[in-house]
Amino acid sequence: MVVRGRLRVLGVGLTAALAGLVAATGACADKKSGIMLAISTDMRAPKDVNAVSISISTDGVVKHSFIGRVTPQGEVELPATLALVEPETPGATVRVRVIAFQDNKPRVLRDVRTTIASGGRVGLLRIPLNFANDGSTKSAPLADGVLPPPKTGVTTKAGPSGNALGDDFFTLFQPDCPDVQNQTWIDGECADSEVKFSSLPDYAPELIVPASAAGCFDVTRCFTGATDTGEDRLRFEPGDPGRCSLSPPTGGVGALNLALVTAATGECIRPNECYIPLDRGPTGWREDAGRVTLPKYVCKLLKESKARLFESAGGSCQPKQESATICSGGVNVPGPGGKSVRVAELADTTAVSVAGTVLYFAGGTTLGKLALAAPDAKVTSISLRGTSDGDAGAPDASPADSGAADGGAPGSPAWRVSAAGTLVALADGTAMGLLHDGTQTYPIQLVSPGSDVTQYANANAFALWAGDPPSLYATNDPMRVASPIQEIAGKVTALAARSDLLLLGGEDTVTQCQPPTQVEGAKCAATRVSGAGRFDAIVFDPGVVAPNVRAFALTASGVSSVVPKSAGGTDLALTPLARSGNASSAPLGRDGVSYARGLAANGKCVFFGSTAGVEYATTAKLTSSVLEPATDVLGVAVGPNPAGGQALYFTRFAPIASGGGVYRIALPAECVP
Repeated sequence: MVVRGRLRVLGVGLTAALAGLVAATGACADKKSGIMLAISTDMRAPKDVNAVSISISTDGVVKHSFIGRVTPQGEVELPATLALVEPETPGATVRVRVIAFQDNKPRVLRDVRTTIASGGRVGLLRIPLNFANDGSTKSAPLADGVLPPPKTGVTTKAGPSGNALGDDFFTLFQPDCPDVQNQTWIDGECADSEVKFSSLPDYAPELIVPASAAGCFDVTRCFTGATDTGEDRLRFEPGDPGRCSLSPPTGGVGALNLALVTAATGECIRPNECYIPLDRGPTGWREDAGRVTLPKYVCKLLKESKARLFESAGGSCQPKQESATICSGGVNVPGPGGKSVRVAELADTTAVSVAGTVLYFAGGTTLGKLALAAPDAKVTSISLRGTSDGDAGAPDASPADSGAADGGAPGSPAWRVSAAGTLVALADGTAMGLLHDGTQTYPIQLVSPGSDVTQYANANAFALWAGDPPSLYATNDPMRVASPIQEIAGKVTALAARSDLLLLGGEDTVTQCQPPTQVEGAKCAATRVSGAGRFDAIVFDPGVVAPNVRAFALTASGVSSVVPKSAGGTDLALTPLARSGNASSAPLGRDGVSYARGLAANGKCVFFGSTAGVEYATTAKLTSSVLEPATDVLGVAVGPNPAGGQALYFTRFAPIASGGGVYRIALPAECVP
């Protein structure tokens, strides 16, 4: 048998894998047959499965053997495809062994033996590495050094037998079955490993749904709000406790989804509540005589109290089918309140901002971005050239757009991120840069090495920032030294921009400015707001358009609505939100540095961070409620939800192990535009 192609990432290498199968047949392409393997799992990768090995033999001779690491960086992503070509020897026995590993420990072993008949047909063979077969091998773990290190992908070293690893996985590992040569685990029990080539459906690319494509099954979305079916609705057959059924939910099974729930394995939607979805169909659950018949392995797990059964009925998700790939996502660690999901791991994350469909964030010593339009997008880092250390430095937030921090000592997180259109501004206390089209960064030369970038935003394709000593700066040319365009009375601690107006917050002061244009600088006038204290963040209400004005301001005492009393005037009316508790919106302090909370608005609601967590209030009724509890929330931003519509993104200022990173949470119903 000839094997062409290698483990492929769906959506990237599917066509190439099939092309490899066809190309390998050369002039006999119209006569050669083949099999397209489709390898998947219902567990969470890479949390539960972070490496996969594939071994192929023909008539007992190992032809191909390799192992790849499943990582968030995408070296191997499940589902994956591999093309097998008809062997040169007619009727030769082809054996396939696929093993799912968690670190060095084998979790699932699946064997297939078959023959590939001539005739030019390509069949589709699905090999699910599913939780039902967890523990299907008792073989010893991999030896150190066999599993490739992260980010190296598939190993290529040759061994004495000529296979890729030099290790025969047919010898190293065996199924936990009486007949190791001819049996494998299928749906939780030992069964014949033979698959008839004639039984396989014809392969077509559309039969395999990539994890990032429309049609994938979003476990988090489909099981948010799921409930335990409980024991009362379950019935175990008296004569066969291995068989059981469930009474259907009110309304029928048309939109029913079922999942096994464990404490650790699966898509963890809430702490100790991880979901493994069940398929509807021949190998899953089915409706029979007015009841829902469950697979035998499910009955066994429920009987032994190794899992619970949850259901989601009447939602927008259709019942999961075998062909529906589980959607890939971010890091997918549940937030402290169980309703949010971590999409990016990052220690001491302070800033988050959204431009179009791209999420920008900062924390520790990293600036990063994540495409929100693709559910399987990977986090990529951003480097700001021209800083003193030639590196991105240490990040913090923009009070104007999405979270805030106010200065910082050298070496502390002090980055700010502000996004608008194709322009993203990045700054710390002594360096600033513009990111154009999300790809190239350009340093902006400051007026003097000692000048301090305190706050900034952008409008009309200008990057705007306030320096110390107090002045307003603007530039749209990263190659030109920026000069002050307006002196400001007092230090600026918050800055918001739209095309016709700038608002600069300070200590008991709000300054209104006309934004700069190509021909003239800003014109500003200050208004004193007695007793307001320091303004830590200001955002405009996008539901109010020019010439009307409405903004929201965050201070230690909470959030206030900010409205000019007259068009073009300098007097302001501040209306505080009514608070739902005693939570404080004061900055978060650490190591002598003060990091201000974040603020965002979407036209329906205003969102902000406090010691209670993420709070929100509708713009019509300014009374706040807690959306997600956490004490370390800083940046907040509204952006696209990969599942559709909008979502709220927020940062937690904590070590990764304690939850540091960027989180996504669904908007409350009253905040959906």
